[in-house]
Amino acid sequence: MLDKFLSFAKMLPADRLGPVEDALAEIMASYSDQYDFSDAERQIIDQRVSETQPSFAHPDDIKNLFGQPFSA
Repeated sequence: MLDKFLSFAKMLPADRLGPVEDALAEIMASYSDQYDFSDAERQIIDQRVSETQPSFAHPDDIKNLFGQPFSA
């Protein structure tokens, strides 16, 4: 897939490379340590995932926050 992407990018005219380069930079940045969870955050996630009776936000709270409900 990477070779296919490189071939695609090489065939683009210079004036169309900007968005492709920006997208690739965002993907690469998303793999940096900057976005890793801390040990404390991982511990909280592990605790919440292991709960036998988890609690969830009320659907109205989700709708108010995001402007629409999440579909199940």
